[in-house]
Amino acid sequence: MTWYLVDGMDGAGKSTVADYLKAALEAQGRRVLILSNPNPDSLWGRAEAAYLKVPGKPAKILSTLFFIADAIHSIGYKNRRLRQYDDCIFVRYILAVAYLSGSKAGKAYRICERVFPMPDVMIYVDLPPEQSMARIEARGEELEAFENPAALTEVRGR
Repeated sequence: MTWYLVDGMDGAGKSTVADYLKAALEAQGRRVLILSNPNPDSLWGRAEAAYLKVPGKPAKILSTLFFIADAIHSIGYKNRRLRQYDDCIFVRYILAVAYLSGSKAGKAYRICERVFPMPDVMIYVDLPPEQSMARIEARGEELEAFENPAALTEVRGR
């Protein structure tokens, strides 16, 4: 199984790129699994998604902890399906640490890079924060705590 990662900040188009990649791989006759974080099919992912909508430091810490649990769950799910699929695409993985404040983001990334398995192919999707914000608002969904121009600018910088 080839493991692809499509990552980037909120509203950058990760899911869109993952869908294009899946279509291209399936056109070659490959069987493709997409796993997104937060994963709505996982208890951890649902808890993470809920806390992403709550402002404040405690909610940020809880959403981070649930993200880690959700990522571990997704890795296990992928590994249990090695024979069923030729390729697996993760939408969001350890670059979510960019949402941590200040120097914590870099330190957390280096730790995750050592602790978590790394994908075979990593794709970073990047848009200016203004375009990302426009895409987020076009969804018409409740905004998450990080989905504002200032936060997107900070996250993109990290």
